[in-house]
Amino acid sequence: DPAVTKSTTPVYGAGLCWNHRGLAFRTTATGRDWGTVTAAYARATHPASTTAAIAYLENDFGRPNRDGLRARFAELGGTVVAEGAFNTSSSVAELKTLLQTITAGNPQIILGSNTIPLLGSFMQAYVELRDDPTWLAKPTNFDTLKFVWGSTLSGDYGGLGPATLAALASQSVLVQPAWDPGSV
Repeated sequence: DPAVTKSTTPVYGAGLCWNHRGLAFRTTATGRDWGTVTAAYARATHPASTTAAIAYLENDFGRPNRDGLRARFAELGGTVVAEGAFNTSSSVAELKTLLQTITAGNPQIILGSNTIPLLGSFMQAYVELRDDPTWLAKPTNFDTLKFVWGSTLSGDYGGLGPATLAALASQSVLVQPAWDPGSV
């Protein structure tokens, strides 16, 4: 379009574009943006939950998401008591270890980023720990923890067992940057 001013550097605005030599770019919220929106949602929805643990993907989306979660949760009066990373190949056993580590300080809520395949495994790890009578160091509120995830996690969870599905449905919320605290 000859009416569009082409720039040699990235620009944003009406009538402007970056001369990207034929490459296509999809713009979306950054991981940090997702984290800040998720933390704001968590503080607004669960105001009594002032301590949190963060479980995040160890990748280029998860680390900025963690940073946004941490910064915004603290800015809104909360305290992050623990953080732990997992990756896209983490097993249920590894996620159980992660959960035991990040909940040792008895957080009131878990904030994080995840993927569709891993969310089921994460919640399966949670249910196995929740129902494990041999775990004597279980935090007092572990059975009723809330999870607030800042990721697009709409998917098929039909392969999960009933207890895991129940925990996912009753204890997890999935937040995207389009969240509007004023909407009904």
